[in-house]
Amino acid sequence: MLARGGLDAGCEFFAAYPTPTTSTLCSEMTAGLLRRRGAAISAPDETAALAWAVGASARGVKAMVATSGQGWSRMTDAVEYAVATELPVVAVVVAQSGPASGGESSGGQGDVLLAEHSVSGGFTLPLFAPSTAQDCYEVITAAFYWAERLRTPVVVLCDRDVAITVEDVIEDADGLAAFPPAARVRGNAKTGDATRPYAFASPEDVSPFWAIGGPSRMTITGASHDTRGRTERTEETISVLRHVEQKISTHAEEMSMVRVDGDPDADTFIVSFGATARVATDTVRLARARGHKVALATVLSLFPVPEERLRHIAQRARRVIVAEENLTGQYRQIIDPLFSRNRVFGVTSLGRRITPLQILEAIEEAEWKVEYV
Repeated sequence: MLARGGLDAGCEFFAAYPTPTTSTLCSEMTAGLLRRRGAAISAPDETAALAWAVGASARGVKAMVATSGQGWSRMTDAVEYAVATELPVVAVVVAQSGPASGGESSGGQGDVLLAEHSVSGGFTLPLFAPSTAQDCYEVITAAFYWAERLRTPVVVLCDRDVAITVEDVIEDADGLAAFPPAARVRGNAKTGDATRPYAFASPEDVSPFWAIGGPSRMTITGASHDTRGRTERTEETISVLRHVEQKISTHAEEMSMVRVDGDPDADTFIVSFGATARVATDTVRLARARGHKVALATVLSLFPVPEERLRHIAQRARRVIVAEENLTGQYRQIIDPLFSRNRVFGVTSLGRRITPLQILEAIEEAEWKVEYV
């Protein structure tokens, strides 16, 4: 579904240093791009993979890479260059549990902060996290849409189980949806004519993109620069840096993707993402059978944080349970300040899948603490 969504969104270039958890995606993208006369390259390392994708993007080609969490750490230099030059590229990152070589093979959600906070200065990278096969299709098309519209790298962070799971998908309006709806058939508008630059469609607060290779001279520099590409340090240079962040934050609510299941008037809300959200779905059924008023918010757009959406769905809840498979509760640390009116509790795990009963026990413990402690 990641490969199909990427191809339907118009991806023409794919590069990766294959890992066990990305091998299926790599083979699907290679086969798909061969049929469409695109380019798929097996890179000698992760740095080269993203550098090639950024170069393809500069030429006006929709580009995508795949890597593990550990591989992402080797891509950060190229990521910063893409952010500074405002070149759109989509990166699928398969998360691992912790700082161990080959850690992605054991699965986990330990790369939330690594994937998001990998740009100097704390600049926001749009980051999506699918939970199901249907989500994979919608999220990857959303990633291409926002990468192109805002001229920025976009990350799709997958758990290992999401990346390698095989499941049935119903292809109808409810089962397989692109974002936006036109993305499924839009494809790439690139003409193939080197004299006609490919222009990405961007909102008014994002300057239009012109690919290299056209009749006009293009300046692409990763150094701090003004609007003409000059590297002198001026007030305009600082305003360009502010623009790189503000173009993301301004459209934060438009990027918001949160799915709510269960009682909208619940007094306990579970917040989760990725494969853990699938486990939490079973918890909601168990909890409601025991008489608890529980609902689940599956966050598909982790960053920019969907602040307004999360505040709204939790406004009637007394407790918020954040379930994630990492040691320190990484996403809970980020969203905790949003719930000033709620008590926030975490369910974490390292190296093994969180079970529905673990989350249910956390709900019952949280109810007791809020009521009596």
